[in-house]
Amino acid sequence: IIPYETLEDCIATVPQFFMNHLHPQALEFMEKDVVMDTEKFLGKKVYPKEMEGVEVGAYLLATFDGDSEEQLEDIIEGAIDVLVADTPALKRDAWAVRSALLEAIEADTVLLDECDVVVPTNKIAEFLTYTKSLEAEADFRVKSFGHAGDGNLHIYTCSNDMQEEEFRKQVSVFMKKVYEKATEFGGLISGEHGIGHGKLDYLAESVGPVSMRIMEGVKTVFDPNMIL
Repeated sequence: IIPYETLEDCIATVPQFFMNHLHPQALEFMEKDVVMDTEKFLGKKVYPKEMEGVEVGAYLLATFDGDSEEQLEDIIEGAIDVLVADTPALKRDAWAVRSALLEAIEADTVLLDECDVVVPTNKIAEFLTYTKSLEAEADFRVKSFGHAGDGNLHIYTCSNDMQEEEFRKQVSVFMKKVYEKATEFGGLISGEHGIGHGKLDYLAESVGPVSMRIMEGVKTVFDPNMIL
């Protein structure tokens, strides 16, 4: 568990893992607010809120196979400190929090929508800073976490006191902006969870009419009756 003062510092460390050939099995990022909400939901206290007098703003959760602590010393230089989960219980608790992030958000949220995108790893920090800035234009909160190693990001719009019609209206504006920004950064509007009906219009805007015709043509070859 590697705590950072800011999300920008947290994400900026990610390329160093690969530049130094450390190749973590897993590399997850989490904002402090989401982690604290999840710990409250689970009744656990695993992640530190403050380290050496510095308030934590974000965390990386990194899992390594066979690497020694010594190999990590250069990597953790930008972090406040590093907490090594070296017992089965600590490992289980660290990952229990990560696994329950969405469950905790859903349990504490009346109106919820999700944006899954993938962006180049060197654009994660800038993209997340942009999405967080859109919170000032809306009446809902923006919460995020994701896979720092490959740029798959999960961004949630959350509200407990908006009318659903107004929430959907504001979320539509938000989604259009974040999908456009992901495309601008060389990313894609869908990372892990596919397109479905909800993203079709955004997909068309992102990839353009030629790519859409090619994909529709490929689908027709394998699904001529359009039943899949």
